[in-house]
Amino acid sequence: MQNLLIKRVSNSNSCPRCNQSIEYNTHVGRDCPYARKIWRLLDIQWSNDASNLCFEEWLLWLFKAHYKGKHVSIVTTIWSLWFARNRFIYEHQYQSEESVVTFVRSHCMEIKYVSSSLLHPHTHVLVRWKPPLEPTAKVNFDACFSYTQKKSCSGFIIRDSVGYVPGSSFIHNERITSVFMAEAIAILQGVEFAKDLRITRITLESDSKKIIQKLNENTSYIGHIIRDAEIVTGQAHAMALEGSRAGFDQFWIEEAPEKALQAADDDRRSIDPP
Repeated sequence: MQNLLIKRVSNSNSCPRCNQSIEYNTHVGRDCPYARKIWRLLDIQWSNDASNLCFEEWLLWLFKAHYKGKHVSIVTTIWSLWFARNRFIYEHQYQSEESVVTFVRSHCMEIKYVSSSLLHPHTHVLVRWKPPLEPTAKVNFDACFSYTQKKSCSGFIIRDSVGYVPGSSFIHNERITSVFMAEAIAILQGVEFAKDLRITRITLESDSKKIIQKLNENTSYIGHIIRDAEIVTGQAHAMALEGSRAGFDQFWIEEAPEKALQAADDDRRSIDPP
């Protein structure tokens, strides 16, 4: 609001939320009572001396005063405060301090989960698709996930022992809260689709070792289903991406989208002869 007043776009520079001070970046991110409560709930504190610093110096002070693992929470909180501020002003929607804290914690957990696979770089090795032993079919699955929209798109392709495609699909899902949940649902949907095609013996493959490990540790129905799953990359990612662009569910019997089908044909041609 201070910048808008300087540019003569607004007649006031007061904080629209608290009406207690001039609204500039330090007020939105630190000094507003709304922001202070959120920082307190997240247990991120600073000294009285730091309270007098400008925004850039205060942010630098926070980074130096907290361990590296807390830095993601700090920048996510600032981003969330700005997002909540804009929603309050332009959409007239009030987010409670507790809801912002929940979002920050959930988002940081999601970042930690996704980035964990990037912490140990490894040499990329070309992994060839291997057909299942007859009469088993192989279901390759993947999922695209949007944290902000709480949506996912499951993609899976089913292939038999000679590499042909009995069926494929992508399915959109609502109220999804994590990557793990998105991929777990993709497994269930792939298994259910195979069941609808009267395929009773399947092997599941995914490029996510973590999802397979976690589900194998589970004693639930899903855990039993994927006990013998092999961990290799497949063409389901192409299905998930194609589905996320389409915006609606689609199923194919003895078919697949062009890109996924082309990848499956390449795999079939690369199968070693018996």
